[in-house]
Amino acid sequence: MQRIMRALIALLVLPVLAGLLQFGPFAGPSQLSAGGGVIDPEVWEALQTSSEVEVIVQLVQPSGPLEEMTLDEFAQFSETKKANVLAKLAPVDFTLTAALEGLPGFAGRITASGALALEGHPDVLSVILDKKLYLALGESVPLIHADQVHAGGVTGAGIEVAVLDTGVDPEHDDLEASILSEACFLPQDECGPPEHPALDDNGHGTMVTGVLTSNGNNNIAPPGVAPDVGIHAWKIAGADGEANFSGVAAALRKALFEPPKGNPIEFLNLSLTDRRVHASGQCEYQDPEDNAVIDFALTGLRLFRGTILFAASGNSGHKWGMGYPACHPLVVSVGGVYDEDIGPSGFGTVCQDATTRPDKVTCWSQSSPDLDLLAPNHAIVTTAPGNQAFAVLGTSVAPPHAAGVAALLLEARPDLNPTTAPENQRDEAIDRLVSRLKLTGAPVFYNVTDPPPDHTIVKSRTTPRVDARVALLTDDGADFDGDGLTNGQELDGAASPKAALGTLFANPLAADTDQDGCADGRELGTNQSTGGQRNPSYFWDFADMPDINNVRNRAIGVTDVGRVVARYGRNDALETASINRHSDPLSQPPASGYHPAFDRGPALPGTNDWNVRAPDGAIALTDIVAVVRQFGHTCL
Repeated sequence: MQRIMRALIALLVLPVLAGLLQFGPFAGPSQLSAGGGVIDPEVWEALQTSSEVEVIVQLVQPSGPLEEMTLDEFAQFSETKKANVLAKLAPVDFTLTAALEGLPGFAGRITASGALALEGHPDVLSVILDKKLYLALGESVPLIHADQVHAGGVTGAGIEVAVLDTGVDPEHDDLEASILSEACFLPQDECGPPEHPALDDNGHGTMVTGVLTSNGNNNIAPPGVAPDVGIHAWKIAGADGEANFSGVAAALRKALFEPPKGNPIEFLNLSLTDRRVHASGQCEYQDPEDNAVIDFALTGLRLFRGTILFAASGNSGHKWGMGYPACHPLVVSVGGVYDEDIGPSGFGTVCQDATTRPDKVTCWSQSSPDLDLLAPNHAIVTTAPGNQAFAVLGTSVAPPHAAGVAALLLEARPDLNPTTAPENQRDEAIDRLVSRLKLTGAPVFYNVTDPPPDHTIVKSRTTPRVDARVALLTDDGADFDGDGLTNGQELDGAASPKAALGTLFANPLAADTDQDGCADGRELGTNQSTGGQRNPSYFWDFADMPDINNVRNRAIGVTDVGRVVARYGRNDALETASINRHSDPLSQPPASGYHPAFDRGPALPGTNDWNVRAPDGAIALTDIVAVVRQFGHTCL
């Protein structure tokens, strides 16, 4: 909900020039976002070397709140503006490639004289380049406990997912029964035959679809996360694996205005990225003149359809920014983890991991503080064209894991389905659903370094890895983990600012993993005074040292500091040499002697005690004070 609120606040403070919807008092269709035909400098630059370039022409929009208009009203308004603009373009100067009916824009190839004709046009918000998206490419189902959910009879039946990718092999034995429809959003010569317009000529889409819904019954590929989910195969990328933004917009438009069978699609899966790094809170294509068309489509899908888009975070390895559209606040971003220990591994020339283990974040998986979820993304065996199965890696296979878990949850709990909620409540229903996926995920802890120029600052980050057992929580009145709080209190309480303190950030799938006397939910919280910002997977992180009777009192005092110094404050050369300080310091509970988890530099100016500097090789009193300040609070 916080990310959505930030998005709405951003819309509120944008000036009228912004092409995004203004969520203020509705003043009727005459109150418009200002036009002016702004031609992006990149368009002029591209026209210096080419006689025509591919662009998206973005149109002005009503400035009233979208939720107070019907889709038909908005579509009629957009089509009127579109006709006015197209009438100003000579056929020699513009070739329409995507009409994007109902959306505030259209795509095509434009010449320099065509661009001049649109410059200053009152119905044109901006003209931008039609940018590109690229592909973001055994043990994964058990890791997320989907096999346990399948055994309980929950397989995603009745839930529909549109996979926006390179298409699908519709005759693959493991997929054929799941394909509900096909569509292609490319030029006709890049689509399949009429009977199978989304025929996969790359392989990526078939692999992604298999992770989501392979039936696993033919000794080809293992079962997918949700083997009975229905698939709409929408081809937005061709054999080269590249997709235009206009193709994405056309697919989103179909989900918004023309969903197959007339029913809203629960989820969209997009395993492509722009291969860029968009820092937290700086998703470039949220800018009103950059991508108003897609931004409107995402907003409309949320408000009118209750449809959720899952997208891959990207494969560049950067930990301070994600690719687009994963960085967008209305998109559920998904990064990747290993699903087993396979020894050293990596992603081409991007990076190498010296060690691997289940739930370790893969070095290539992009992330930021805004990353929503993690899921397996390495050596995942899945379907491939020609009735084959391949092992694939990359964050491409992370979103279908997350979408599959969401599908299992909605089959088990149809009352949580945002698409069937009252129209004015679909926004909130999406928040509740995504909140459940996050709160029931297994917490994954990893260290990241700051972006350039200072790569030496190490920060800890926690992101939940999806856990399909959320679908087993079918009774909100039950107490799954026996901690005295009902499932409903633990899950729905976290989304409510009025919730009782005891229900915040709780997880009914796990009570006290490290048995330190402090509930996992409290340790994952954000409020240090109530036990937040600790690691529930390792008992010693609390720094509440056992006394001579091996008893912890769940509070930190002088005696605890003394015991920390006595146990970890030595800097023995032999012990230090046996520990790689650049490896995961949380991999094993430490014995006596030096351990980098307690080697803390001082907090940076303007940051809290969670953001501490990297180990310097020796433990001093300042390190212990930092540990106490970070973990030194009670969870009572």
